[in-house]
Amino acid sequence: MAADVSHLRRIAARSGLTLCEAILRSFAHLSIKKGAPWRTLLAVSANSQAVVEAALLAAKEADCPIFFAATLNQVDPDGGYTGWTHARFATVVRQTAKKTGFKGPVLLGVDHAGPWLRDRHTTEKWPYRRTLAAVKKSLESAIEAGFDLLHIDPTVDRKLPPGRALDINTIVERTILLIKTCEDFRRKRGLPAIAYEVGTEEVHGGLADEKVFSVFLAGLRKQMSEEGLGGAWPCFIVGKVGTDLDTTMFSPQVAEELYGTANRYGMVLKGHYTDNVENPAAYPSSKMGGANVGPEFTEVECDALFELESMETALLKEAANSHAHFKQALRDAVIRSGRWEKWLHPAEMGKSFSELSDERQSWLLKTGARYIWTDRAVLAARSQLYANVKKDGFDPHGFVVNRISQQILKYCRAFNLYGTIPILEAEFARRSRLPFWGEGQVLAAGEMIVEMMRPSVGQPLDVTGEFKGPYASGAPANFASASARIGKRTGFVGSTGRDGFGQLLRDRFKQDGINSTSIVSVKRKTTGCAFVAYDKDGGRKFIFHIAGTASDRLPPPAQAVRYAESFRHLHLMGCSLSISRSMRETCIAMAEAVKKAGGSVSLDPNLRPELLSAEECRNILLPVVSLSDIVLPSGGEASLLVHETDGNKACLQLLEMGVKVVVLKLGGRGCRVFSAQGTIDVPGFKVKAVDPTGAGDCFDAGFISGYLDNLPLYEAARLANAMGALAASRMGPMEGTFSLKEVMAFMKEQYRA
Repeated sequence: MAADVSHLRRIAARSGLTLCEAILRSFAHLSIKKGAPWRTLLAVSANSQAVVEAALLAAKEADCPIFFAATLNQVDPDGGYTGWTHARFATVVRQTAKKTGFKGPVLLGVDHAGPWLRDRHTTEKWPYRRTLAAVKKSLESAIEAGFDLLHIDPTVDRKLPPGRALDINTIVERTILLIKTCEDFRRKRGLPAIAYEVGTEEVHGGLADEKVFSVFLAGLRKQMSEEGLGGAWPCFIVGKVGTDLDTTMFSPQVAEELYGTANRYGMVLKGHYTDNVENPAAYPSSKMGGANVGPEFTEVECDALFELESMETALLKEAANSHAHFKQALRDAVIRSGRWEKWLHPAEMGKSFSELSDERQSWLLKTGARYIWTDRAVLAARSQLYANVKKDGFDPHGFVVNRISQQILKYCRAFNLYGTIPILEAEFARRSRLPFWGEGQVLAAGEMIVEMMRPSVGQPLDVTGEFKGPYASGAPANFASASARIGKRTGFVGSTGRDGFGQLLRDRFKQDGINSTSIVSVKRKTTGCAFVAYDKDGGRKFIFHIAGTASDRLPPPAQAVRYAESFRHLHLMGCSLSISRSMRETCIAMAEAVKKAGGSVSLDPNLRPELLSAEECRNILLPVVSLSDIVLPSGGEASLLVHETDGNKACLQLLEMGVKVVVLKLGGRGCRVFSAQGTIDVPGFKVKAVDPTGAGDCFDAGFISGYLDNLPLYEAARLANAMGALAASRMGPMEGTFSLKEVMAFMKEQYRA
């Protein structure tokens, strides 16, 4: 069960996003598109009951969401140092929220889940398999308890020599292993989606360097795609932004550089060493998505208790036997725990606690206090202290909680969180009316038709005979089907008639998960269709019936443009641009809107020069080429566009015109990719070709998917080749679309072969 039943959580659940992702996306949209100040989500460490209560009171006063981050040391199946299991912690938070009257969103997260990141795993010298099994058990416990976010951090390996970082590829592999474990467990039990966080700020983890940070993300993206884990892509990545245990100055410059890298992968940056930071207001101005604060609130709790002890001394005066001696009990428990030793500087190693300077003893006492709040002697001394100062209606517990709450509110102010619940409610309500909650990834537009085909080679269209079908078809529709089936949030702009063919198309789009809110039904018009026959030499002959049908138009331009603004990428095809002037003008308007909103555009020329003159083809395509980031020509289409007979030179000329990537499709031989980084040839995959219809459309979907996922161009092209090959292996233009898991399995099998 989740930590709250807030209105925001209920809306997010209907969006298909986790609550954490919904909040982060809304904050980003409000800042980037609406000019609102950037907001940094605050995560409070689950140090004690007093901190939990203080955080919820602060969230109530600030009217903002609150996040709790629990380490394996704090909350674990055996209770951790707080005594809380994950289920018990969730219950405590719910009960405390009810007690404080806070009804807003409360997020629970696991912090630093990885081998040897619980102290006892290191001190007791657990082997890798044992600590890995314990981490898996802890993550599964958190999932069952309704936690919202899991920080996967396998960056520590105690088997390595001191000072040596774990290989980055091993970190990626272990991250994938733990995310897959969590996803398998969650799906098997039918539990809600989980948000993920990856990376670490720790130097020993090897991710503190910006270059390694980028390598880690690229490797993670590639392997998560191969494992079919794209839907579990992390929303947070932790970065080292200038702060650590001994440094309290946040570096906006480093944060902005890392944000640029993280943003390209659809993630936001999170800082962990935020305690006592000197410039917290720089976090939102540097677009930090989140920040964890923990030991600082234990220090405040200690200071408040020490102040109560001073009050006790003044009240009791000579009655020494009645004193609680709280500070001494706390000191004895911290020393007894041995926890303080892990923070010793090299020059302090081997010294006893009392041999350290007064300043270091004070720091270690306050920092280590969070580990022993549940110690029996400390609990007894605290209870006695409260009883001794509870005079004239004074509430000592409320005094401590208020001190912590005021410190938490300092971050709520610095992170621009005040008053964000009503802002989020309005934004959630607005976005719930948009496709994919306003965050569509891929949009296609154009003709939706059905196709009837000759079942065998050598059956011409001018002879009476059999046909198979109808099959859902249309080049942009085939593309949309392939895109949706490999996991992209895909939308479509088009029209059908109110007939059986139109219903067939709508049913297929629904089956594939394509958003159809911008597909209109046209009265008194039939859905377009095509007939196809196959030649013995592998060629195809078509008869199209599109002009004058419901399929030759799009919704009104204003409606189409509003819809398009919600997507990251628009894919257009030359065949759609040539059907009618109105369709072409609407497609161009959509492309301009997507580009203006910061998205990208791709074009598959896909024109038949036998039906149009070369000049007509250029006039139709060049206005879209000028808006395109990616062009995917086949055969002589690149030459047609630029008056250059040499195909390779034609592709290079397209780059000179401003296109970022040109992908020349070479059929069974694969493809050639042209970009500013050079030219690469990517071999194809071997299949028994059954029907080439739709293969190029599926190829496009594969490349666009890889491009949006920031895969290296070679890997994006391999994905495209695989999807094109698979499409040709089945009869029917959409029957050759496959899930990402199936495509990846095919690629692995081909590699082994």
